[in-house]
Amino acid sequence: METTQGTLHAERIYLCMGDRLGEICPEIWQKRKLQICSLQMLKLSPPGIRLPFPVLSDLSLIRYPGFADMQEAKALSDVMERKFAVHLKHGIHLIIVQDQDGSLIIGDSHAYGDQALPFQSEQVDKLLLSTFRALLPGVEAEVCERWMGSYVCAKDGIAFSEEINEGVYAIEITTGAGMSLAFGFAEEVLNHSI
Repeated sequence: METTQGTLHAERIYLCMGDRLGEICPEIWQKRKLQICSLQMLKLSPPGIRLPFPVLSDLSLIRYPGFADMQEAKALSDVMERKFAVHLKHGIHLIIVQDQDGSLIIGDSHAYGDQALPFQSEQVDKLLLSTFRALLPGVEAEVCERWMGSYVCAKDGIAFSEEINEGVYAIEITTGAGMSLAFGFAEEVLNHSI
């Protein structure tokens, strides 16, 4: 493999490119119908309270298949689609976690396309904040940081490993759970490609 640092030799090479895979392997990107999901999150100043656990909004219950696929979620989904149409249009659901310093991380939104969004949406940030305030009324906190990220996503499957040349593999986790799945998936890939 040729790199800017010189030539590397290996029996196997694993390309774990994230949302840049399409630049190296456009044929895989197109064949697997991959997209990029851009998301926004906010860091809020410590509000002076401690949350004993992470908090999820009811919008999370209709976003994640583990909840949304349950028969009981259908009625909730109908209500949420009427009441929070704008939130759902932006893929917003609210998760609140507290850092050790007391600050709160809130998010997130989901926008799908062929490339990562270059700018954050102020409307999305306002929707995140209004949802936060409705979920925890009376809790005051100021935005101190804004974060935007992206990941590869696919409508079918959560991950893949594909040999693109002899001993060269393109590897992707195609869901927002990459940090949770990465080590188990890496072990699986190594066990099957050796």
